[in-house]
Amino acid sequence: MRRREFLGVLGGAAAWPPTARAQSSPGMVKRPLIGVLTLDASDGDTVFVKLFLDALEGLGYVDGKNATVVVRYAGAKPQALPALGAELARLKPDVNENLGFA
Repeated sequence: MRRREFLGVLGGAAAWPPTARAQSSPGMVKRPLIGVLTLDASDGDTVFVKLFLDALEGLGYVDGKNATVVVRYAGAKPQALPALGAELARLKPDVNENLGFA
């Protein structure tokens, strides 16, 4: 999979406007779950993750406030990506493949 296609899948939920989120019960707005998978080390302060979180904030999504962002780091080990991707998929993130990053 090409990197741009991969990023489009990962950040898909970011394209949804805050008003379009699903409601779990009357008056309760569900926070979208956004999964991020990166080859970076697990220092939690990578440039990619910071830029991604900044872009989400620019779209009105703030981790811990109106969105939940789950990051998985492969630690520069490409062989770890399938297992980490499967782990993120089991969390059932909100995804919209029409993001338009490509």
